[in-house]
Amino acid sequence: MYFSSKKALIPAIADNLLTTTLEGIKENTQGKENFWDVLEVVIDKTFNITNSYKDIIVLCYSGLSIDYSMEKWESIYQPYYHWFEETLKKVLKIMK
Repeated sequence: MYFSSKKALIPAIADNLLTTTLEGIKENTQGKENFWDVLEVVIDKTFNITNSYKDIIVLCYSGLSIDYSMEKWESIYQPYYHWFEETLKKVLKIMK
């Protein structure tokens, strides 16, 4: 892969890490209809990824906050936010 600068690496790393996290969460929540089961997977996966990649996450947060606006971070997280919102709506609808 080619990056126009070292700074361009940070968003790519953040995007890759989030994609890995979201794929793991989706994989482990498939078939779960209970709100608490879904929430437990989201929390466990998030903590496990954070623990495993804490130095990289710090690099991404600091790099994006210095060289980019937080809007870039929001853009990177948009697929996660969308999936989480839709999943919560579905699970909460089932619980009613």
